[in-house]
Amino acid sequence: MTLQTTKLINQIIEAYSRLLMMDNQDDQEKTWLNQQTHFAVGLSTLQFQILSFLKHQPHSNAKQIAQQLAILPGTLSKSLHILTKKALTDFQVDQTDQRKNIIG
Repeated sequence: MTLQTTKLINQIIEAYSRLLMMDNQDDQEKTWLNQQTHFAVGLSTLQFQILSFLKHQPHSNAKQIAQQLAILPGTLSKSLHILTKKALTDFQVDQTDQRKNIIG
């Protein structure tokens, strides 16, 4: 195994570990928040991060969110679908580019 391959594998493992940490159901803060409001029940840590990002940067697009949170577009899409289903986010068509959606 080359040094470059070893580095790539380490990067993959590190990214995977970060994804696993995002969905820790034993998080004390998340448990507290779940007890405070029924809207929070069942949300992952990543979904909380997305909501926090949107609070500070409303009307962002998916590319901006994925880049800022360092997540894959597919991972973001799945989380946004759940948040939209819970009526915590919505999509609007970008008036300057009909191919883009603005998330708010």
